[in-house]
Amino acid sequence: MFTRAERDLPNQPRQSSSAATTRATAPATSRQQKRLSEQKQVILALDGLQPDVGHEVLWVLCDCCSGGVLVARSLLGATENDLVPLLEEAATVCQQLNIPIAE
Repeated sequence: MFTRAERDLPNQPRQSSSAATTRATAPATSRQQKRLSEQKQVILALDGLQPDVGHEVLWVLCDCCSGGVLVARSLLGATENDLVPLLEEAATVCQQLNIPIAE
């Protein structure tokens, strides 16, 4: 599991989670496809916080080998029913690129 550091760049506005989600959930770019296809496997890491009631949290599935984001979504919940679709989407990306997910 990795930790998240606060941004310390002066005069740099924070991006909204919707902007980050839009970029992270777009179809895999050719650069991302190339990076992933050079790997033998993908090791997934899920990052997010248990949301307070009524507040969305950005959940991110990253590949630990490349450091790349595979899937990101803003969700109100953190239940199995909320998070399984993220895992399924990451699995679909890996299947399309013919890269196994490490067990």
